[in-house]
Amino acid sequence: ISSQSQMNRLPAELLSIIFQNARPQIGFNDDRESFCKTLLAISAVCRQWRNVARGMPSLWTDIGWPHWKPRIGLMFLTLSNPLPLRIFLGIYQCPFASILLRDHSSRIWFLDCSLRASDTNRGETSNLDAAPMQLLFAGQTPRLKKLELRGTPWLVANQFDSLTHLQIQGADANDWDFMPELFVVLSHCPVLQELFLSTFHQEDPPVSALPTVTLGHLRRLAIGDPYEGDLINMFLSHVSLP
Repeated sequence: ISSQSQMNRLPAELLSIIFQNARPQIGFNDDRESFCKTLLAISAVCRQWRNVARGMPSLWTDIGWPHWKPRIGLMFLTLSNPLPLRIFLGIYQCPFASILLRDHSSRIWFLDCSLRASDTNRGETSNLDAAPMQLLFAGQTPRLKKLELRGTPWLVANQFDSLTHLQIQGADANDWDFMPELFVVLSHCPVLQELFLSTFHQEDPPVSALPTVTLGHLRRLAIGDPYEGDLINMFLSHVSLP
């Protein structure tokens, strides 16, 4: 933009408000590439716009992989520092997910993760299939408030002291003891307020005995699978609600 342009004369404070309102909201099914390009376009208009945009960490806190190039993802990590992050991982096994979860786990407050149980292109079984419970993020999740897992071939073993929202969707539990592990997860979420379970099934009864878990802060429970009545009844009979 020419230095004589009226837009180029706007004060940085007003440009910040405009940029924040122009920032798209990103969700699991949204076009993350378009989201990325919008912010990059804003910062490429002129030197003033670039300096203002890159000086606003709140613009860059939503990160989605594997759709973005590595350098773009790393740029978002740098420009958003030190604010908490919202992370949307299409496939947990992408290499940049390892960097993100290893080096920046303390900044994550929202994580939406889709796990691929097998590699259909090679016809080989993934090492994630029917694996034991996994300790993610090097065990450190001090800011994580919301966790959504889709297509999970295992559950997480972390202690989530700050987690308030948990969604587990599409867990095929035929090859592993899903229900006991689910109760372990719930026992590790002492301040959980919302729990959503959807499209999970386990044909055989649990091998391990189910404990009773008290969810003293739970305010919302949604189970979105009407065809698993016995499993739902089993779950509800072992949960103590406020």
